[in-house]
Amino acid sequence: MSVWINKGHVPEDGGKPWKHGTPHCRLLNERDRLGYLKQRVRNVDNKKPLEEHKRRRCPEPGCFGSREELRGKLLPEPSWLARARQLEERKPADSYWVYLLFDPALKQFQVGKAKNLYSRLNSRWKATLHGGFGTPDVIPWLHDRLVEDSSYEPQTEFVNCPTSYAALTAERAKRRELRKAGWYDSRQGAQAGDLPTTPREKSRPCSPRRARRLATALGSPDSNRAPLIPAFRMTQ
Repeated sequence: MSVWINKGHVPEDGGKPWKHGTPHCRLLNERDRLGYLKQRVRNVDNKKPLEEHKRRRCPEPGCFGSREELRGKLLPEPSWLARARQLEERKPADSYWVYLLFDPALKQFQVGKAKNLYSRLNSRWKATLHGGFGTPDVIPWLHDRLVEDSSYEPQTEFVNCPTSYAALTAERAKRRELRKAGWYDSRQGAQAGDLPTTPREKSRPCSPRRARRLATALGSPDSNRAPLIPAFRMTQ
């Protein structure tokens, strides 16, 4: 079992260092932005009596133990999901999507590829309301933000790509770029967005130059400029 810590952080009260059960904890990420880098480590306290623990559990709701459930709440369809429905209805035939959901305040993001944009994001929305780490399609950081404020909506960008291969290539490039810039996603540490190996996809390769262009189309969440290049502007 592993936990998360802020390397070098000394609690203000002089007590034992804090440990966190999720990388999406608000306190963990606040201290990370202050220079105490968040780090995944082995839980040395596992199966030991409480008095022998080297670290204490974070008291933040949702970090350890039970947390408020969104399950069963009748939240209205968010505007970003309604927008995805509109985009899907008028996309070019046989094209694919790269979607980016992000929270600039916490530097959290979720990037992925979809054939049907609305269907994919609707599945993720329902799973996120259900909550629980390990649930297929759940976006943990979005769940946590909705627990704090049920009206919260992430910022989004959508890019239409001509082929599945192009979409996967752009997805992987954007994930690498954001992780390198210090952003965190719920698939951190996993081998995400593997390229397809079917003969059909191999017959339609995407050049490195085009892959970079598609990735650049998503822009950077840190940028104030319009993130979508005109060739893929389908967000109105």
